[in-house]
Amino acid sequence: MKNIVLSIAILLILCFGCFYFLSYNPGKYPQKSKLNFLEPRGYINDFEDLLTECEENTLLMITQLHETKTTNQIAVVTLDSIYKYTDFEQYTLAIANNWGVGTKEKDNGVLIAVSKKMRKVRIQVGDGLLNTLTNQECQFIIDSTIIPLFKTGNYYEGISTGLNAVIDELN
Repeated sequence: MKNIVLSIAILLILCFGCFYFLSYNPGKYPQKSKLNFLEPRGYINDFEDLLTECEENTLLMITQLHETKTTNQIAVVTLDSIYKYTDFEQYTLAIANNWGVGTKEKDNGVLIAVSKKMRKVRIQVGDGLLNTLTNQECQFIIDSTIIPLFKTGNYYEGISTGLNAVIDELN
């Protein structure tokens, strides 16, 4: 009798374990930390699904090449929500700080944040790069490079061209 009960218990555990394993998809729903930040997947975080995998890989290669040459870190994020925050700028700054974009010693990170749904774009720059890439230059890149391409529906081109403009300013 004990063997039957034990066998049934093991069978149930295995069935539920298999069901959980087969239904679990970590990429399907981005996980939020306790502070309502999506967990980064790397330097390119397309939570709004604006980019193809090939486009994400191309942007990743560009950011990695720049980091190899300069140690500056550039991350890109697309967002469809700012959760409990009321301001896109504050939320993207909090993301940049929470994710640790840039090295701690140099504070040399840049976050390019885009939301098609909210119609917002922001470039956050670490204090260590503000002499090279000012807020005015970032706004110029957004207004003259990124937004015109977004208006034609070319989100990848807007992000890619904006990323390259940021890199040009940093070089």
